[in-house]
Amino acid sequence: MKVDEIQKTVEGIPTDELRSFVLSYAIEDKRFMRNLMIKYGEPDIKSEISAIKERMREAVRKGTSRGFIGWSGCNQICDALDEISDEGLIRLEQGYIRPAYMIGLTVLLRMTDLLSKADTSSGAWDYTIHHALELIEKACEMANDDSDKKFIFETSCKEARNKVFDGWGEWNFILLRSVARFATEANVRIMESTLDFLRERDIKGDSYYSDSDDRLTRLEICKYLNDNETYTSKLYENLDIDEVREILIINSISAHNFSEGERLCLEIIDTIEDRSKGTPYHWTRVWYAKLYEVYLAKGDYEKQIELARKLLICEKDIHYYTVLKGLLAAKGDWESEYSSLLEALSAALPPYSFMGILRDESETDLLMQELQKYPREVYTFGPFLSAKYPDKVFALYGQEIRKDAEDVSERKGYHRLCKQIIELGKLGGKEDALKLIAELADRYCRRPAMLDELQKVEHKLGLC
Repeated sequence: MKVDEIQKTVEGIPTDELRSFVLSYAIEDKRFMRNLMIKYGEPDIKSEISAIKERMREAVRKGTSRGFIGWSGCNQICDALDEISDEGLIRLEQGYIRPAYMIGLTVLLRMTDLLSKADTSSGAWDYTIHHALELIEKACEMANDDSDKKFIFETSCKEARNKVFDGWGEWNFILLRSVARFATEANVRIMESTLDFLRERDIKGDSYYSDSDDRLTRLEICKYLNDNETYTSKLYENLDIDEVREILIINSISAHNFSEGERLCLEIIDTIEDRSKGTPYHWTRVWYAKLYEVYLAKGDYEKQIELARKLLICEKDIHYYTVLKGLLAAKGDWESEYSSLLEALSAALPPYSFMGILRDESETDLLMQELQKYPREVYTFGPFLSAKYPDKVFALYGQEIRKDAEDVSERKGYHRLCKQIIELGKLGGKEDALKLIAELADRYCRRPAMLDELQKVEHKLGLC
């Protein structure tokens, strides 16, 4: 049924009858009742959190088997708790700050508490925890009422000590950093004592603790209690923390102090390259990206081009190909530099990466030459080249499929092999594909699983 038909039907229902229908349906359907109350009801924090905890218990019960939460159960629980966090976002949109905060906190505590009993390899668990933390952060950003601020600040400082955080991540510190904006000279000791408590507990070996997280949280307090000069001075005292360096780079860009932003980037890049062995770019990539941001904000085209060229050719980061192309095109130099750049990339980049650029630039002749050097890439680039070079591409398909047939020995491998034969047929090489099927069937006549898969392919190609 279309939406306009439903709307017409609803508009034709007398108000009293519609209310009666909604009420009876809400009584029958708990989910509908919950959505109805979230959308239109006044929140009662105590009863709402109580109901949420019950839903959590039910989700955990369903997702737990023999005392452990497996991969599938983990995802089910995360879906249920993500839905609860989404309800918190609705409360925020309605202007109910404290209920939204409590929903996020309740999800955070429950998810952290269950960590030791769960297979979190799917990544859903981390997403759900960060979803809850984002809800808390948004609630803090929107809080204007002093009583809400006081409640959120004191509750967070208390719950950051909760034993559910023992041994797990930095989430209690993230919680504290969200509420540091509410710190005042009158209440700051509450948060400082919590940080002292966590440090002391770490000395006893009872809890996860990170000196960097502690210092980042104290810096966040400093930001709200001191002037910018004092805060900046404290940042420089903690420059060994990557997050602090990132803050200073951002601040340098905002202040148009581009030379300082550049210095901060180059300093850490040099440090990493001096101490790293093998693949320093793995560790410097993020700082090179920050350095490019500095040059971009400054509008320094020459340094942008120089850096993009270096990262593309020397570090083989193909992300910077389109960046460099755009910069050179803006200067009017793309056409004159294109050929020499391709030559440099041919020598510098891995074959697959270089061939990808040739495809994107529609350099079919050069790409065909590369494919003949590296025929293994025919499955990737053959479809692009088959229209212009059908005979060469079909021959390479046959060559690589024959090689693959020598190595596979189970049905999954046969199925993958036959997919390539089908691809060959779809590209216009149906005759080549059928001949190849006959050849493989004859050569491997003692592999019934392969013969079965080949017969299926032959039937499909026969119908084409």
